[in-house]
Amino acid sequence: MASFIKIDEKNMKILIISDGQFGDRAADHIKNKFQNTKICYIEEIERNQLINDYEFSPKIESEILKSDLIISYIRHPDVVFD
Repeated sequence: MASFIKIDEKNMKILIISDGQFGDRAADHIKNKFQNTKICYIEEIERNQLINDYEFSPKIESEILKSDLIISYIRHPDVVFD
């Protein structure tokens, strides 16, 4: 049997991470219900470029650690994995 958790809409922190092309409309819609929604942008990286170790900026890493839910609009598969 599934159990349900009540979500505190006023205090839930949602972070949307984007490489610049997508995510703006999603952030606007989500902000209507969850006031603590932020969007952060990373530099767009060519999809055919191999990345062995990607590091987010300290600002974005700090936002990730403070968030309850992260929504990724990053299109590069290696960055998404990290």
